[in-house]
Amino acid sequence: MAVAVVGAGAVGLTAARDLAAGGADVTVYERDSVGAGATGRAAGIVHDAVAVDVDATLHDRAIERFRDLSGDGRFRFHETPYCWFVTEEGGVSDLVDGVERMRANGRGVESLDTEDLRRRFPQVSADDVAAAAVATDAGVADPEAYVVLMARRAR
Repeated sequence: MAVAVVGAGAVGLTAARDLAAGGADVTVYERDSVGAGATGRAAGIVHDAVAVDVDATLHDRAIERFRDLSGDGRFRFHETPYCWFVTEEGGVSDLVDGVERMRANGRGVESLDTEDLRRRFPQVSADDVAAAAVATDAGVADPEAYVVLMARRAR
């Protein structure tokens, strides 16, 4: 089967690699260079702070892939918690509700009040934080190293 993939970013090259591994004859079309679009502007944050079933399933597959690939070439996945904040009291209930939906999907996420945040992450200035949340199944990776690895593996 011949397949065309448009875009040589993280998503396109992951699809190309998986299709090629399944026996497809894959051609990737990219108007610029590998990882030049959205992937080139991505922060490389990977976290499980998702509240929808399909997103949770996708995250589980993605983070396991990153862990498995870490150490191949220049690609490294560094495990680290992911925190996010609200700075106005009006946003606290939305944050707490979101965390509850995430936990209902089996996510390792918890709400933190300001004192919990200061205790767990003393390097964070929490002076203007009304509430926070932390996802523990998270990390960071270099998007450029990832697309280089996927391009190599897709060949």
